[in-house]
Amino acid sequence: MYSFVDRPVDSLSQGSRFVLWAMRRWTSAREAHTCPPHALSPSFQGMGALDALSPFHLGMVVLNCHSRLAVEVAQIDQRRIGADEAVLLALWRDSLDASARPRRDATLVQLLDTRADTAARLFDAAASALAEAGLAPDGLDRNPAGEIL
Repeated sequence: MYSFVDRPVDSLSQGSRFVLWAMRRWTSAREAHTCPPHALSPSFQGMGALDALSPFHLGMVVLNCHSRLAVEVAQIDQRRIGADEAVLLALWRDSLDASARPRRDATLVQLLDTRADTAARLFDAAASALAEAGLAPDGLDRNPAGEIL
């Protein structure tokens, strides 16, 4: 999580940038009292990730309805990653790594008052579908030698 805090959005991998944008757009749509899946569907479809939209949306609903504290997500044009966004990005990244899932699950238990198991399943489904579309939310961008940029 700490590797993401206050980093430039451009330092994220393409998949993590897409997830960050989607979280911000989902929150923006909800705050505007519009349907988040309707707002997100053109982008998910355009990226070939429409199968990820439903579990992504439901995962965000669980976070929105069952978080112990309000989760703050920045406006879409914000160029740096906020603290709460960093936690969420780490959850998405850890959903792709079986060895990191216990850490992810422990974080979800701390973050949510109920439904941590439901959130974990939704994050797994969305992250897998995003990865299949070439948008794995795998963290920070890496150069061709595999080093974090």
